[in-house]
Amino acid sequence: MVDFDLKPHASTYKLLMGVSTVNENANTKGKCGEAPKPYDVFQQLVNMGGFTPNKYAYTVAISECGKSGQWEQALKLFDDMQVKGLSPNQINYCATISAVGKSGKWKQALRLFDDMKLQGISPNQKTYSATISACANGGKWKPALALLESVKEDGIAPNDVTYTAAMRACLKGKQWKRALSIFEDMIESGIDVDKQAYFAAMSSCNKVKDWKCILFLFDEMRKRDVIPDVYVYSLVISACEKLGRWKKALKLKNDMITQGIDPNAFTYGAAISACKKAVQWRHALCLLDDMKNRNISPNVVAYSAAMSACSKSGKWEYALALFREMIKDGLKPDVVAYGAAISACGTGYQWEYALQLLENMDSRGVIPNVKIYTATILACANSREWKKAVELLNEMFGRGISPDVTAYNAAISACAKAREWVQALALLREMEHKHKGLFPDRATYGFCIAACGRSGKFVEALDLFAEMQSRGINPDVRTYTLAISACNQSLQWQRALDLFNEMKCRGIVPNMFTHNAIVRSRALQAR
Repeated sequence: MVDFDLKPHASTYKLLMGVSTVNENANTKGKCGEAPKPYDVFQQLVNMGGFTPNKYAYTVAISECGKSGQWEQALKLFDDMQVKGLSPNQINYCATISAVGKSGKWKQALRLFDDMKLQGISPNQKTYSATISACANGGKWKPALALLESVKEDGIAPNDVTYTAAMRACLKGKQWKRALSIFEDMIESGIDVDKQAYFAAMSSCNKVKDWKCILFLFDEMRKRDVIPDVYVYSLVISACEKLGRWKKALKLKNDMITQGIDPNAFTYGAAISACKKAVQWRHALCLLDDMKNRNISPNVVAYSAAMSACSKSGKWEYALALFREMIKDGLKPDVVAYGAAISACGTGYQWEYALQLLENMDSRGVIPNVKIYTATILACANSREWKKAVELLNEMFGRGISPDVTAYNAAISACAKAREWVQALALLREMEHKHKGLFPDRATYGFCIAACGRSGKFVEALDLFAEMQSRGINPDVRTYTLAISACNQSLQWQRALDLFNEMKCRGIVPNMFTHNAIVRSRALQAR
């Protein structure tokens, strides 16, 4: 047999056509079941006779095995060629490293890489890139970075593929800053950065919560005429959501459609979330409708974001309608979706329905958390159902859920609205003594002062006002206003005026509610 190394002969073309056809149809099934795998095609051709594979043929077969996930068969072929007397060359090694690397078999890739050097074969740029990619797919950032340093030490200039593979390895290893450092090296080296590298850099920025950096990279990307794909656009729209730039998020969504790039469910979810934060319920619903018109099924994230947008805008009926629609569409609501629905109940004073939803979570296998209970307690608080609110707080203990300050504040606010000052103070003391590391905040004291004030207990209200300050919690305009209102409620207008003057001396600017309380104090004093 003549070893052509790189030049294929007729039988190799036959192999190439057969294997490639199989690979293209790897996901199809014929009358006899699944299509044969590349390794099987190769063996059949050898067994039929008249076909003596050379190094090029082995390279093709090994590469196709890698594409179809047959990494073990790729190694068998690599060993088989040596048994047949064919010494692997640089291309054979590179193909095998790439084949095992596609399946994340980084140890096998490194073993092949080391063996290659032991055989006196110098790795080239492609070999380094393939080995680093194997480490990236296996989630091993340390050997990937070591290889990146080695390629430079060997005097080989890393290309965009090499750098991007190293960045991917860092991303999988949660080494966000290292990934960004590699990207900076890449830019400084004057390499043309492709969209994969930009996406990797943006993903790193996303992990370190540097949203502005994502927008900066996106602008740089467009200046360099690098065309973004749906994944880049989706990530940038998500960054806009985090920055509260809902108009830019919507513009980007429209821009990508104009450029012929179809948005996906994640894109819409990010755009709807941007509208949720900006309380733009109409835009959120329009985006949801647009998804359906484009035959993109809204997911739980999209529905939940739209529900929250409606709830925050006071459109609680729409929010609950979306919740029912989501279930009708066959989606299983998660804890976030339930939270949005229960919050909508609170906005609409539908406390009984909020309790039904909480109960419904258990039947659907969704475990409520502290946020769910807090939202349900708030729904009860808005309807002045203080007993139910306190009952829910106690229920949390029974389920092993530790209430946080927000949960306690919700229950205390329910007591304040119902003028149950004794219960409000009991919860305040319970929070202090029952939970280590849980301390009342300004809002806690504010609700307790309100509870005492509405019940005509101005002495207790002022005691709480003083206690709050003794604990290092400085009063704000709200707590001053509540203390002034408590004095008014008990006809203690002079004390109310003293608090008002104290407030101004501290440089705290009164709001409309404060002025209304003082006007009332002066009117009472004039009588």
